[in-house]
Amino acid sequence: MSKKKNEILQDMFVLRIPMFVFIIGIIIWFYLVISNYYSVNNINIFILEQYFSLEEFGEEVGLGNILSFIKNLISPFFAMLIFFAAYSIGKKIFLWLKFPKISLLEKIIFSVSLGFLFLIIASYIFGIAGLFYKNILVGVVIVLSFLGVYDLFITGEKREFIESGKIKFYGIEKLWILLILFLSFIILIGCLSPEIFYDSLVYHLAKPNFWLNSGKIVPDKTKVITGFYPGNGNIIYALGLSFLNETVCKSIHFIFGIFAALTTYAMGRKFFNHRVGLFAAVLFFTVPYFGILSYRSGMEMFLSFFETITIFSFLLWIKEKNDKWLLLSAINCGLGVGTKYTTLYCLLSVLIIIFLYFLLEKKGIKQIVKHSIKYIFITFLVASPWLVYNFYHTGNPVYPYFAKHIGFIKPRVVDSDPAIRIYNLSEWKNDFINILKSPWTVSMGQHEEAFLGITILLCIPLFLFFKSKWEPTKYLFIYILIYWIIWSFLHKLYFRYFFPVLPIISFLSAVYIFETKFDAGIKKIILLVFTVIITGNIFFVTNMQKYVNNCLAVVLNLDTRENYLNTIRPTYPTPYYGVADWINKNLPKESLISMMGELRNYYIERKIIMYDLSNWVPLVIWSGESKDEKDLYQRLKNEGVTHIFLNPNEAKRVGDIIHWEGEDLIIFSKFWNKYVKEIYRDIPDISFPQQKIYSMKKQVPDWWKNYSSEPHNYNYVYEIMSEEEANKPHQIPYNFFLEKNFYSETRWQKLQPLVQQFFSK
Repeated sequence: MSKKKNEILQDMFVLRIPMFVFIIGIIIWFYLVISNYYSVNNINIFILEQYFSLEEFGEEVGLGNILSFIKNLISPFFAMLIFFAAYSIGKKIFLWLKFPKISLLEKIIFSVSLGFLFLIIASYIFGIAGLFYKNILVGVVIVLSFLGVYDLFITGEKREFIESGKIKFYGIEKLWILLILFLSFIILIGCLSPEIFYDSLVYHLAKPNFWLNSGKIVPDKTKVITGFYPGNGNIIYALGLSFLNETVCKSIHFIFGIFAALTTYAMGRKFFNHRVGLFAAVLFFTVPYFGILSYRSGMEMFLSFFETITIFSFLLWIKEKNDKWLLLSAINCGLGVGTKYTTLYCLLSVLIIIFLYFLLEKKGIKQIVKHSIKYIFITFLVASPWLVYNFYHTGNPVYPYFAKHIGFIKPRVVDSDPAIRIYNLSEWKNDFINILKSPWTVSMGQHEEAFLGITILLCIPLFLFFKSKWEPTKYLFIYILIYWIIWSFLHKLYFRYFFPVLPIISFLSAVYIFETKFDAGIKKIILLVFTVIITGNIFFVTNMQKYVNNCLAVVLNLDTRENYLNTIRPTYPTPYYGVADWINKNLPKESLISMMGELRNYYIERKIIMYDLSNWVPLVIWSGESKDEKDLYQRLKNEGVTHIFLNPNEAKRVGDIIHWEGEDLIIFSKFWNKYVKEIYRDIPDISFPQQKIYSMKKQVPDWWKNYSSEPHNYNYVYEIMSEEEANKPHQIPYNFFLEKNFYSETRWQKLQPLVQQFFSK
């Protein structure tokens, strides 16, 4: 951007108060924010030494460990193939739609989003048709990725690609690049480790794994609610699982985060200059929660990418008045809705902005209605595969939302309807004051997973006291405000649901820092302060990964995958992998396992009967529908159930998830005594890295002896015996379901008399 154009842009930001007053105010603000934040969020300055220390494994890192790390890089390689495949087909769609000429980076970003639209729809069609097999999905990706690599590096785009890499970085920018590269390395280590994120093991990965094993996109037998959440992200993860395992999926999620940052950079460069774009990307990339979320196989990076492109395209529409940009915006909004319903907040915000835009432009109500209807239609058209899927299987296109009123599938726990919070207006009045305080309280980490950091909070005085004459500014602030209010009310400031807005906030922050009229010396001091805080954020992420996941050793093959997945960690309670591994190695392929007290199922390679927190356990339902224990036994035989899996500690941790009503428990207990036998048990190890305890079993043997003597700390596999075997004398396994601490106080009051009567007999 020319110097003259930059000066014109700077005139668009006018200070509302005298500069000296503002400088004094911002110094006080910086002091208050920084002192309060670091008084409760200490930075471990020794974390790099601790992170790379592997002394607990008693051996130095050798060539073999380095080779193991290199071998693990096959996972991000496979992930990149999927992105090249998306670029390949997406570019053709982009050219077919005849968009205006743009930079190569913008073309790559937009092509990737359109390419994923194609991959998702194609995979969905394969899945509905019963052709959801790994070989087919891998074949499609490899062919398209080859074309993408050929197109980008060998043919028409080659020269432009080389030219785009000639951007020069100066001074502090080089330090930012180094910080980003280091953080990327730490995140990559997390991506290469086995997945322990709860939501992934329950449905982010478990759902696509179930589809692949079924060869079809179909609900499980018990129709768990998570099976009907929008599935775009699950389809993308199915592509990753088709190549290898969950480490490919984690790498995919991280690369989506990189693309969200690149989109933020492209916005800054498009509307202002390279420095604005770079700093915007750096701000987003170094928010502590980015480094924590991006090596999970979650949905947040998908949403960040799709929703940021939604807004980028929308701004291009405002600037160029070309409806094709509005089309691209709606397509990406639809991709977000098809990934997670929270993108509806993005949709609502955009529709309000369309209304205000045409109102200010004095275009009339006809234009507002016309463009709003088009936008809504395209958004829901793109998301429609999952709405149709839900309607077919449940009678409710947005199941489980409003399930109490719509459809033929009803959650047994009526209060589980996630829409209840939307129309329960009586609670909203209590939240107003929390919304006003939330920029401070969230930044200070006073809410669940509130790892925002303070870089955004520091920019608030700029937003308040500099008036922007750049037209899109007001629309971006409206977008953020509406999204913030909806999120605050519906999610009680649970920060993960607001994360996709951070690229837009980071973009605005960078614009205000670089494009307002500051003294050069003051601006350098501000950038230096931000750089120090950004470095602290990276240390924070490194510290979190070390003491929550401690995954470097397993990536270097100093620790085994089996041991890593069967050790209790701060965010990985009551592991089940030891039993899952035994099941995979010992039970017949045709086994059908009914899960009890455990929702995580990704690592089990046998057919299972699942349930979730909103539905009763199938065994509970069948017990209630049976006349006696023999009738229940016959019901399980008819269903094909051969084994029962039980995780007692997980059942107690989640709380009252096994909903016996009374007589059903007695019927089940009689069945248990006659037909069930224990065939395997396993106890997970425990790790407390903060106390330098990596294995309670090895390091604290006396404590471990007591811990391992308690039956509740084990996971169990039970076999349902044949009639012939059941009639022979056998040892009756301990029945955990007759214990008080398995239930809520209310439920136990109902069960206790029957349990006492059962024991008396």
